[in-house]
Amino acid sequence: MKKIILPLIVSALLLVGCERGGPVSSSSEDGVDSSSTTSELADWIDYINSDEAKINLDYEGRDFYKDGIGEMELRMCIDGDTAHFNPVITATSSEPVKARFYGIDTPESTGKVQKWGKEASDFTKEKLTLAAEQGTIVVSSPFLNYREPEHDSTGERYLSLVWVNTEKEHAPAEELTLLNLWIVQEGLSWVKNVTDEEFSIYENVFYDAEKQARAYKLNLFSNETPPSWPDDEYVVTSLLDLKRDVIGTLTDENYKPVYDNVRVRIQGAVAGYANNILYLEDYFDEEISETPGGEYAGINIFVGMSKIPDKYTVPNTYLEICGLATYSENFGYQITDAEGRFPTGKPYADTDTVIIYTAEENIEHQIEAFDYTISELNDVTTQETFESLFCLVSVSEVLTVRDAYVASSNEITLYFEGCEFQAYVTFIYRGDPSRPNYQWGSEDDWIGKRLQVQGIYTFHKTTRGNINYQINPRNNADIVWVDAPSV
Repeated sequence: MKKIILPLIVSALLLVGCERGGPVSSSSEDGVDSSSTTSELADWIDYINSDEAKINLDYEGRDFYKDGIGEMELRMCIDGDTAHFNPVITATSSEPVKARFYGIDTPESTGKVQKWGKEASDFTKEKLTLAAEQGTIVVSSPFLNYREPEHDSTGERYLSLVWVNTEKEHAPAEELTLLNLWIVQEGLSWVKNVTDEEFSIYENVFYDAEKQARAYKLNLFSNETPPSWPDDEYVVTSLLDLKRDVIGTLTDENYKPVYDNVRVRIQGAVAGYANNILYLEDYFDEEISETPGGEYAGINIFVGMSKIPDKYTVPNTYLEICGLATYSENFGYQITDAEGRFPTGKPYADTDTVIIYTAEENIEHQIEAFDYTISELNDVTTQETFESLFCLVSVSEVLTVRDAYVASSNEITLYFEGCEFQAYVTFIYRGDPSRPNYQWGSEDDWIGKRLQVQGIYTFHKTTRGNINYQINPRNNADIVWVDAPSV
């Protein structure tokens, strides 16, 4: 009897599933749909254009920081489910809107790299770029009424619904498409955390779109390896080889990086650690570098959003690290996919980070700061000599802050009098010894201050495509307020 009843039950489930976009499917542990044949599929439903997926609030004239909805300009795409925007209308805050797309969870493509993560990131970037150039972007909180937006668990990003029209500027609300749902419909994300009461008007359409993507075995629900997936073999290379690649991307717009999307195994001494980025550098004599007197080379490694053990961040600790070399318009050249490769104890996998020498043991690969005057570092910046790129630098003269841009409490850009370079502070600065708990949080705190500065010499690519060279201080000790009151 059981052998007869089971197929009947399965058939009944398939028929029920077909009523709203496809068969009910079983999934393997990696989320891949295991439903059987294409002939069983129901007709495709374009959920993003359905009545269930329309914006429920008017955005015109609204201030996101006050109303939880507003029209936006694109600032930067981060990955498949995160992007940064500038509000078109705002009277309450000048900070960028760091949007974490609500209700979805795309595969990782930055600190950790998962299959279909790059495709999800590319899809999101394509739609947002088109909307920014010739259409409309609206960001709203997942609420049913106007109110202040809420941060996610990081306290930095806003939970957001992102609405786009890729063809019409200031498009009416009824002509906006919910990008969060579009990503799900394309099979580039799982649905996540859509059961909040205020989100209930969209809950069904999100799950229906995912069910259909599973049934059609789209992208991450397929058994296919994505075209972007790198070879699993780790190539042993040097920081010097990577430096040549980085310089190529900065000096020639047609340059094709040799190591882009290649898994690499590298060694170097820790130059610094700040803002979830670990910097390595090393010296190469003239026999290896073919440069008179030899040269230094360095690289930045994005280690993911979780804190790594302190033993890996001590300057001059000599490490071997495995990761994925990548080049992108947003982040430039870097090593990523290093998340989870920093064990607290002994390495348990061949790709875990290894401490070859502690800072005390590291005699041969000791690093020292490049010591520049203002004029000398101006020459390095304007002439793009790259001698100290991703390396530790120190400015021997006092710098006077002429302007500051405070994006958030731990994201501050400083501009100095007579300097072609900037400084980018990624931590809460408390530089007044007489007020040790006081945080420098506004432009007024910084402008006019005279500072001694050191840090990692790196660069930032603006939304307009310009390259700004900057010093990234690693901690409070790298910025000294010269005229600080005595305690």
